[in-house]
Amino acid sequence: MHPGELLATIYHAFGIDPETIVFNHLNQPRELVKAQAVTSLFA
Repeated sequence: MHPGELLATIYHAFGIDPETIVFNHLNQPRELVKAQAVTSLFA
């Protein structure tokens, strides 16, 4: 598992969409994480 996938999975567990767009200090759009959540860990 890649660290980005782990972070996306944690966001998913808290109910936060990992692909949410946020804006940095320069008002540029960025994704929270550029990875997919590993939902098979919740089985």
